[in-house]
Amino acid sequence: MDNKAQNVNLKLNKVKLAIGILIAVSVVVFLTLFISSKTLKSNQVVVNNVPKQVSNTQTTDNQPVANPEAIKDSHVEVAGANPISKDNVVLTPIGSVAKNDAPILSPEAPHQTTAIAKTQLSSGTLKIDVSTDGFSPTEITAKAGAPVTVSVTSVDKYYHVFTFSDPALAAVAIGVGAGETRAITFNAPTKAGEYAFNCDITCHGSNGKLIVK
Repeated sequence: MDNKAQNVNLKLNKVKLAIGILIAVSVVVFLTLFISSKTLKSNQVVVNNVPKQVSNTQTTDNQPVANPEAIKDSHVEVAGANPISKDNVVLTPIGSVAKNDAPILSPEAPHQTTAIAKTQLSSGTLKIDVSTDGFSPTEITAKAGAPVTVSVTSVDKYYHVFTFSDPALAAVAIGVGAGETRAITFNAPTKAGEYAFNCDITCHGSNGKLIVK
């Protein structure tokens, strides 16, 4: 065989090798994607008819799904607020009991909703307006230990923050921008009494109280 023929055969062998490598890589990529897809589907749980991704140890956002049955049987007072179990216990999105004394915005704390229209509030919501003049009303009432949903609406052009003074309700807070309404659901303290709430931003220390009976 002359040199020209040898060069042609060499080039053909290189092309065949390249094609073989390409096919092998394609098969590996396909199998990887296929297996990943199967794993992803097998790691889904359905919470309130909405699939949520969990790991093989039933976690979401690296947290254990503490009580999926409680979530399944729960309801919300206002869209976006924490769920309430059939036993009237306010839960986190993963089914554990929400803690009123947890750090604000932590996974264990009750969370405020996104900005919503006042028309989205339920009839059972305790509605509070806030402005630089203070709160209206300045008193709200709840049953000891019962779930309660409070909404706060800024009725002026300023940002306001609603918080409680008592450490037992440290996690219960709402921040609203001008004209916004947001809500939060939490269990009222089990101890009857008066729990002061306040607004330290643009409200000049205005306050009110939650009366627990």
